[in-house]
Amino acid sequence: MPNPLLDKVIALIPGYTRAQLLATLRNARNNAKLARDDVTKISASIEKELRDRFPKDADKEFGSLVDAAVVLLQSVADETAAKYPAMLTTNRVGSHVKLGGLKKRGWYYDRYISYRPGEMRASLDIRQQTRSEEPIIRVMLQKVSGKDRATISEQLFSMSDFKMAAAEYVKLVGGLVADAGPNSGQ
Repeated sequence: MPNPLLDKVIALIPGYTRAQLLATLRNARNNAKLARDDVTKISASIEKELRDRFPKDADKEFGSLVDAAVVLLQSVADETAAKYPAMLTTNRVGSHVKLGGLKKRGWYYDRYISYRPGEMRASLDIRQQTRSEEPIIRVMLQKVSGKDRATISEQLFSMSDFKMAAAEYVKLVGGLVADAGPNSGQ
């Protein structure tokens, strides 16, 4: 059921000052009369504004996106290494979270993990062009050396589908570990 008052508050949020954004957030969180869904909608709208215009306040109120993404990626790297222990010795690029090239080109965020035992590479990255845009998760399989370099597959996911993206990455790594040799996987 539409709530005209809620819609009006959300429509006004982009014009709010820093102090107004923080006060509205505090009031919404402390108002027992507001439905939980309404608080969530107001919070999401305020978070978007804070991340775009006042990132330090956004990190303070909602937590750092950067820290959370690194933790997510590292947990997938650790789980993948536990499932395929041989990848730790066959991975030419290390099994840790790395800074992506788009960050160096001005994107707000670009971090990834990858597995490359030879000419093929599987990667899982989280990238975000600006603070106000939603992060994108990308899972890729590429031929990265030799004369016929190419992207074999590329899938894009939203943050809400992170588990699905992680499962696809683990599947790609499993195929590369199996291809790397008979003693490479479990």
